[in-house]
Amino acid sequence: MTLAPLTELEAVNEILSVLGEAPVSALGDPENPVIAEVSAALNALHMVSRSLQNQGYSFNTEHDYTLSPDGDGFIQLPLNVIRADVDPWGPDCIMDVVVRGGRLYNRTDHTFVFTDPIQASLVLLLEFDELPEAARQYIMIKAARKLQDKTLGSRDLHVYTTQDELEAKLDFLSAEADDADFNILFKDPDNFRIIDR
Repeated sequence: MTLAPLTELEAVNEILSVLGEAPVSALGDPENPVIAEVSAALNALHMVSRSLQNQGYSFNTEHDYTLSPDGDGFIQLPLNVIRADVDPWGPDCIMDVVVRGGRLYNRTDHTFVFTDPIQASLVLLLEFDELPEAARQYIMIKAARKLQDKTLGSRDLHVYTTQDELEAKLDFLSAEADDADFNILFKDPDNFRIIDR
């Protein structure tokens, strides 16, 4: 057996085990007797994943992304974009944009219409299998703890999974710090302007 990153099926099976249910061999099997539990586990996994990814991390944030208006001047965003903003150090930094209805809205000029492309930072919602391993582990454990609290409410299980969740969160944040290459001198636009004088 070759070790590989955690799959969505493995994560759902782990959540099911916390609930005291048997594992399943596929997620979309309508003949499965525990289809409701599988659906609940999958929903919990997706909710925690969305919540975590909404914060924006190095693995799901794109900087200096060029967004061009269509023929009507609208900038339509891909379905998996959950946040967008102009780069604070880019040429469009005087513009205040937000996502509304799947496209960009310019709050500075009160319009959906753009005449030129803009440089933006995007926060993307990624599929579970596209996430880094530390994020997958943290999401799985947090989803298991939340669903267990909601459905069973066992105090003993809660203590066990709360400790696991804390450890997984620390592992995730440590991996994120390594991957993001944080540097106070060059990642902060204000500091960069001072150094670049």
